[in-house]
Amino acid sequence: MSAATLTTPSATADWSVPPAGAPGVPFLRLLHAELRKLVDTRAGRGLLIAIGAITLIGLGIVVAVGDAPTLTFWQLASGASSIQMLILPALGVLAVTGEWSQRTGMTTYTQEPRRGRVNVAKLLSAVILTLVCTVALLLMSAVAHLVAVGLDQTSVDWSVGSFDLFALVFLQLLVVVQGVAFGMLFLSTPLALVVYYILPMVWSLLAQLVSWLRDSAPWIDLNSALMPLYADEGLTGQQWAQIAVTVTIWIVVPYVVGHLLWSLPLLEQRLEPGAFRSLVHAAYLLLPNLEFGDFRTAAVHGLPIDPGRVAGAAVYELSYAAALLGAARLAFRRRDLV
Repeated sequence: MSAATLTTPSATADWSVPPAGAPGVPFLRLLHAELRKLVDTRAGRGLLIAIGAITLIGLGIVVAVGDAPTLTFWQLASGASSIQMLILPALGVLAVTGEWSQRTGMTTYTQEPRRGRVNVAKLLSAVILTLVCTVALLLMSAVAHLVAVGLDQTSVDWSVGSFDLFALVFLQLLVVVQGVAFGMLFLSTPLALVVYYILPMVWSLLAQLVSWLRDSAPWIDLNSALMPLYADEGLTGQQWAQIAVTVTIWIVVPYVVGHLLWSLPLLEQRLEPGAFRSLVHAAYLLLPNLEFGDFRTAAVHGLPIDPGRVAGAAVYELSYAAALLGAARLAFRRRDLV
């Protein structure tokens, strides 16, 4: 008999990448798994059904009470798109946060520890389903237009501008990608949805009230930058630049920060002592640690929650909010709200 040698995994090993020679999970398999998570879970399936049902109801109401100019194919499609754009961000949020609410995160990141590849698969799965919803929207709008024509409520009108069609698809994709970014940042469905729907509105209102923000609104407010897409003409180079800058602020930055919140400690360990390592450590300390106040695991499993931890989380979150309010007060103290 030969004695078997048991080895203990190293506590300092880098488990964020597969072992040398390991093939890893093929990306198409990851993408298929993320699509299945969005379709096969009750939350994802229910949301997709809700998107289809609300779109149909909205089109039905327009056909029933609308007048001839609002019953053209394009008017129906653009109206239905406005309805879907209110709900599609939730699809992007669920693509990320469903991993934690369904408690599948450990399985996912055990099979594929490279979190960046998983995140890209989640993003692409949300984009694919958004394209499916957009195609369904156009088909339902076509059927609604035919119904209106059959009821002699309008004449046949299939005219669609190429820029208008591009803008519709672009805006549909943009809202769902922003939902993914906010889901990455907060990892909580309720929190991500509340921030997604409230923060842009508050920021847009602030940009209209504060004179020095009003002039810069197209460069810092996503809603203001996207307004030219609703016009029936192309965009100038400056308008495209404004869209690029605001997309970076409201989508790229939350996505990257959400990814780095998990990766910054690992990145800090890999770096040699120096200025850049200190900068990474400072960034990790400055970014809010939302997991500090997360008690979902204890609540789900009926575990006791330490009152001291609850008090500590409350003090941390209130202190962080007070610091942000103090910084805002200093920034606006000498500004006129005119």
